[in-house]
Amino acid sequence: MVRIATSMLARFALAVLAGLVLLAHPAAAAKPNLVVIMLDDLDAATAQQRMPGTLAQVAQAGLTFDRNYTVEPTCFPSRAAFFTGRYPHSTGMRFGGYAKFIGANLEKDSLGPWLQQAGYHTAFAGKYINDYPRRRVETFVPPGWNRWAAGLYEEFYAQYNYRLNEDGTIVSYGATEADYFTDVLKRKSLEFIADAQARNKPLALFVMPTAPHTPTNAAPRHLSQFGGVTVPRTASVPEADTTDKPAPFHRKGKPSASALSNIDKHQRWRVRMLASADEMVVAVVDALRTRGMLDNTYIFVTSDNGYRMGEHNLGEGKNTAYEEDIRVPLFVRGPGVPAGERRSQMVLNTDIAPTLVALAGGVAPAKVEGRSIVPLLGAAPPANSAWRQSVLVTYKSGTPPPVATTTPAATAQYGCVTGATPLTKIPEYWAVRTQRYTYVEYGNGDREFYDNQVDPLQLRNIYCSAAADLRTSLGTAITRLRACSGATCQAAENTAVP
Repeated sequence: MVRIATSMLARFALAVLAGLVLLAHPAAAAKPNLVVIMLDDLDAATAQQRMPGTLAQVAQAGLTFDRNYTVEPTCFPSRAAFFTGRYPHSTGMRFGGYAKFIGANLEKDSLGPWLQQAGYHTAFAGKYINDYPRRRVETFVPPGWNRWAAGLYEEFYAQYNYRLNEDGTIVSYGATEADYFTDVLKRKSLEFIADAQARNKPLALFVMPTAPHTPTNAAPRHLSQFGGVTVPRTASVPEADTTDKPAPFHRKGKPSASALSNIDKHQRWRVRMLASADEMVVAVVDALRTRGMLDNTYIFVTSDNGYRMGEHNLGEGKNTAYEEDIRVPLFVRGPGVPAGERRSQMVLNTDIAPTLVALAGGVAPAKVEGRSIVPLLGAAPPANSAWRQSVLVTYKSGTPPPVATTTPAATAQYGCVTGATPLTKIPEYWAVRTQRYTYVEYGNGDREFYDNQVDPLQLRNIYCSAAADLRTSLGTAITRLRACSGATCQAAENTAVP
């Protein structure tokens, strides 16, 4: 009897000791869930003005990045950069589509496989690489994805009458209210969240609707809303004088009242379309909260590129190096992320890939050129001076720009003198955006230079009046960035530019 009591006491003591050990050495925290929602052709200004649900559920609960840029303001190069974390000049993805992406064998060396290898249940819904699945069978699911619901070709832009590849099965959607593309993606997202929780695996979810890309077809419930929306009439809408702009934009006259009215109408349709995407963001956050997953989830809301709405008298569109086209939204919430703060450090869409890999507990491949922004997600981020100093932005960049052989003021070729002949298309260009300046070298020889500190609307091209050594420094920065590869890109971006 004494031996039994002693034995029971010993077991009790061991249990208490084990409990104390567990308290002293708690189990490793579960890997965080990762959610990325990427909009299409959404400029930073519109996102911060017209997505109240996203602002409340993500931005106000986390961070707003005021200087987030795309490496190229066009869908395909931007998406290729997003998935690989590399500049277009390194991947060769300057223009084209899915066939070019797989031809360069980039699909196996991108976000999906990296996160799957890190133990994540990966899921994708929406618009993938432009023109997917060109050169593949329509049922093809790219490597690295556990769940898949991607639109085929570009059938989904109209929001109705499209097909999705759903885990290797082609599913057709029609023209009923329930078939609205953004709403279907919302339902698929909630399904993927439930699936990951049931499997007890960390989730990496990517949702990519086409809002507010043209054609701007809104959901029926939003058709009569936002009737009073107009494009803000800043000094660049319309711009009083564009004769200092380079050849493609030279002598652009002020848009007529009718043209401005049409731009306003288009903005209303963009906002109506965006409303469904905003509801989708809120639904995803609510689903994570209801399932007890929100506190361990990082949520990123961004866009592939920006979009101008009449700025610089250029009408509507993208592709230029102006802020409206290259600056895109980025809102982030998650564990340890301060609520309601803003960050002014320069970040790029190539940064998302290494950031997600870092949050997943991994290390991005050496060839990745973006940088993890995890240091910016904390309460004490590094100062701007200790962060990236410049970024490279390109458009259909191939060969280096020609070297100027004449004094800029002596020719009409440089945009700051009258007489240049307007072009019908934007030529290829190479631009550097520093913390203060935007400097652009066009393939046809034109130059454009703005001091964003004193001229945030980029109204005055100062190329011809700027100091020669400053122009030289910025041109050297473009050359340095264009030559970078892998880890050398961070060094090139970190080099101070006057």
